[in-house]
Amino acid sequence: MEIDFVWQILIGIGFRGGQQAGGIRFQLVQWKAKETSCLTLITDGCSKGNPGWSDGSGILRDSLGRPKLAFSAFFRRRSSLHAGALALLTGLRLCVGKGFVNVAIQSDSQVLVRILQRRFQCLWQIRNEVEQIWELVEDVVRVSHCFREANRVVDILANVVSLISNILMLPMIT
Repeated sequence: MEIDFVWQILIGIGFRGGQQAGGIRFQLVQWKAKETSCLTLITDGCSKGNPGWSDGSGILRDSLGRPKLAFSAFFRRRSSLHAGALALLTGLRLCVGKGFVNVAIQSDSQVLVRILQRRFQCLWQIRNEVEQIWELVEDVVRVSHCFREANRVVDILANVVSLISNILMLPMIT
């Protein structure tokens, strides 16, 4: 497996899981499904200006990381947190529409994750979207944070859609 080869190289140059190697501190980050035999929706929202022109995107992956659905959408002028909530709501609606239910959720926004887990107070600006998300999500424990570096596909999609100003559904090759 490719990742095993990378670890062998890192260990060979003295990498010890988050410690320094040759004066540089680094950590290997990759996406992994939190649950086996489960689908995971990974979403991201971005805003140019915060608030500013905003986009959001997402990808639905199976437990092996294979994409099942991907989308990107333009949200007009919003904050990055609002764009993240809209991206997640858009992704959940697309999943339900395609028959994918009871999916785990990952976002690189810790604030949004904690709001959805009811650990943080919900801002009034996103209350409507959060309540709709709660209606679509059966178990808020299945909402988790992922590092932005493990979310690169969705991050790139979120920054592309502003060119077309609409929702873009991407076909998956199976």
